Amino acid sequence: MRKRYGGAGAGIAATALDAMINVLSFVFAQIYFPSHSNSLKDLASCLGFAWPDTALFGPNSIRSRIMWERSHETAIRKALITYNVADCKALQCLCNHLSVLSDRSTNPQTAILDLVNVDELKPLSRFHLMNKDGAALPAFKTINKAAYWDYQRTRVYVRTSKIIKKASRQRSWVRAKRLRTERTVRYPAPTYCSRCGGTDLFRRQARNLLMHDIRFMDSGAKGWLTRVFIE
Repeated sequence: MRKRYGGAGAGIAATALDAMINVLSFVFAQIYFPSHSNSLKDLASCLGFAWPDTALFGPNSIRSRIMWERSHETAIRKALITYNVADCKALQCLCNHLSVLSDRSTNPQTAILDLVNVDELKPLSRFHLMNKDGAALPAFKTINKAAYWDYQRTRVYVRTSKIIKKASRQRSWVRAKRLRTERTVRYPAPTYCSRCGGTDLFRRQARNLLMHDIRFMDSGAKGWLTRVFIE
């Protein structure tokens, strides 16, 4: 504001601007009002303050300010001043309430307010989906029964039907499918290591190797197995 419209000079306005504080810092995470947010509109409305004209809320006040800067109409200027005065009164109402709360914290007998200390609140009991009656809510009881029916329907035949039991037993013993070897390569066994010169090359008789590879083709990718024999 000072960069756009200049300083306030030397006077009451300059003193007020230099002494400004952020009232929200005394409210945020310290005092919880029964409102949806910590905006001045919500907090002051919660304390019983009412604005004389709600048509200038939000972006409408900015639009009215731009319109007055272009036209300098007296009616728009008067509406803006009235709106700003109402904001100041709402802020004063909030500050007075915070002052009363501060006096209440030091001397509980100074004011009678609907005030609850957060440390004195008892935590709510945990919500249990299942209790002794089968469900925490009556509607959940029917849902749990239906879910149990679905669970039982998919498993009861495996226990009673001999055919399905036999089929499930056969599926558990199915061996893994042997992959097809696309290529077989045979190499003569070396007599010594070309790097160290050692001759003990096949201690564990690893003469049959299976190499996994991927071949990229025009239609996509394909797994490729090559079996290597060292003779």
